[in-house]
Amino acid sequence: MAKFPRILFLGQNDWANICNRIARAMNTHAGEIVVRVATVAPHNLGYEEDPLGWDAATTTALIEWARTADWLIAAGDGGYEYFFNILAFLHLPGENQRMATMHPGSAYRAQHALFNQVDPQFFQRRFVAHDLYRFAAGQPNVVPFFGPANLADICDDLGEPYERPTIAHSPSHRSTKGTAAILPVLEEFRGRANIDLIEGVSYAECVERRERAQVFVDQIKPDIGGFGASAVEAMASGCAVLADYHNIVPEVWKFIPRPPVVQVGNVNELRLELDRLVANRPALEELRRESLAWAHANTAVAPLAQYWLKHLE
Repeated sequence: MAKFPRILFLGQNDWANICNRIARAMNTHAGEIVVRVATVAPHNLGYEEDPLGWDAATTTALIEWARTADWLIAAGDGGYEYFFNILAFLHLPGENQRMATMHPGSAYRAQHALFNQVDPQFFQRRFVAHDLYRFAAGQPNVVPFFGPANLADICDDLGEPYERPTIAHSPSHRSTKGTAAILPVLEEFRGRANIDLIEGVSYAECVERRERAQVFVDQIKPDIGGFGASAVEAMASGCAVLADYHNIVPEVWKFIPRPPVVQVGNVNELRLELDRLVANRPALEELRRESLAWAHANTAVAPLAQYWLKHLE
């Protein structure tokens, strides 16, 4: 097994709990604490926080860990003021420490040109969400990543038999997911399928309800054109996933095996694919098996830890 570097994710927020999930995977794989996450506050949507989290402003453990970390990684979206203020306060980095950054979402989409110019001045590695990699493809030291499933929520099987399929949709933000366009299409299938709009509930309830679904509609927003943590979580729950991911460039699949997500770029394509899956039980079950297999192969403890190890060598 490769030697695990000591890593500190540091930032204002851990969007979609991605840093905590990476930390949990690497620590589990290593069999010891090798990764810490320090953010100002817990995630505002109620994700389960990794027990490694703390109040980054006051904890002496942060100071000790930061001074011995091999990698200091900005937790995301270019919130560098907090990151660099803490580094200055701690007189970091040391001569043997290296720095990296993550860009998981909207800030990079809006300011990619600025970050592409500024980041190389400070960071030896840059981790960019796979749907945003088109803005950085071909640049040195840039690696795509995807939002990993919460490790505890990867199902072992496809669950109990069902009379008719359940189609789920769980918008974190309706405007981001294109929910206004999705819901009328889902209503057309009421009677042939159960429809579950998972919204305004705890993360734990979201997981429980999604595990009872067979089909998950992520988003159909052309300006997004990618899938994130919720789609990966749905695959890990054994769902067939539909999303518009046309903005993901082919270079990404050199890093991450292409998942069995069904491309739907508009409401007509969404309607056609839902009709196909609802009408064809064998096709739906095959897609569900492929989704779950992909989740196990790419988001379980070992593959996730090894991916980060490889790109932090």
